[in-house]
Amino acid sequence: MKTIKTYLIIAITCLAINVNAQLRVRTDGSVHQGYAGTVNAIIYFGTYNYQGNNNGKWAVENWGDDFQIWKPWPSPNNGNYKLFIKGDNGFVGIGKIPSYKLDVDGDIATYGNLMISSDERLKTNIAPLTNCMEKINKLNGKSYFKISPKLIVDINTANDTIKYMTMLSDQNKKIIPNNKTQLGLLAQEVNKVFPELVSVDSAGYFSLDYIGLIPVIIEALKEHNNTIIAQSLKIKELSAQLTAIESNPIFNPTGTIKNAKVTIDVPMSDNTTNAFLYQNTPNPFTVNTEIKYFLPESISSATLFIYDMQGLQIKSIPVQQHGNASITLHGSEFRAGMYIYTLIADGKEVDTKRMILTE
Repeated sequence: MKTIKTYLIIAITCLAINVNAQLRVRTDGSVHQGYAGTVNAIIYFGTYNYQGNNNGKWAVENWGDDFQIWKPWPSPNNGNYKLFIKGDNGFVGIGKIPSYKLDVDGDIATYGNLMISSDERLKTNIAPLTNCMEKINKLNGKSYFKISPKLIVDINTANDTIKYMTMLSDQNKKIIPNNKTQLGLLAQEVNKVFPELVSVDSAGYFSLDYIGLIPVIIEALKEHNNTIIAQSLKIKELSAQLTAIESNPIFNPTGTIKNAKVTIDVPMSDNTTNAFLYQNTPNPFTVNTEIKYFLPESISSATLFIYDMQGLQIKSIPVQQHGNASITLHGSEFRAGMYIYTLIADGKEVDTKRMILTE
């Protein structure tokens, strides 16, 4: 019995070390598949009998430079690319050949937090986002059913019968849409506004970085909030002016004008800029006065001009701060009298108001 066992071990060893064998025991004791230079090597595991043939339940494959784990045909769950690792770049695919470091055909779930590196020390060329509300308004939310992309299968590359039948089955599989309504954006449309958030894989399919839209939405909300604040302040200013006019003695108790013509100073802002210019306070003034304004991020250049009552330009002040801000004028720079100040933004007159400097 011992002699038979010895002969069996010798026979297996001789077979394993045969130079033409695909499975070989190396001198260091490790087992090497495809040792004789075989480029494509497949190992089948388990038993799955079909019409008298054992096709195996799982297969591990070294195909060229790539490595993958798949289920052979005729398993109901047959298919390549269950786990695919590309040899040239180490990309990992689940359910597909990867075009990214991790490329998954299907949903990804976690019961923990998704943490994405965002350390300032790992970023360069940092710049603020501008005109976010204008860009966000160009995007359109959609509802849709999603369809998984069809696998790209080249059955001519298979020289193994079981692999050939598996790839043929993959090629003939029908694409079934996921009839669950989903909400999102169309990457092709986003690409026209935020091309930096869109990428295209090796099969030509577009992908969208939804997380990258978060800072855009934050800045758009801030711009919108600044506009609301500016409009609220303007409404209060106009309301105060209206109250002052209504309390003027030239009005009778019924609110009709007696003998004078009264005008209300309304801003000349248009919808393309939403910039505002406020009445200086205090007015009249003797020492200093403050001129408040609102300038949206969409404005690239603005200047505040000061004129005397003859229309002669006395001073020009570049306006560099966006949002709600103010400019302080010093009475020592002017002679006592009445002046006109005008805000010009991107070549358009936003508004013109008067101020009085007293001695």
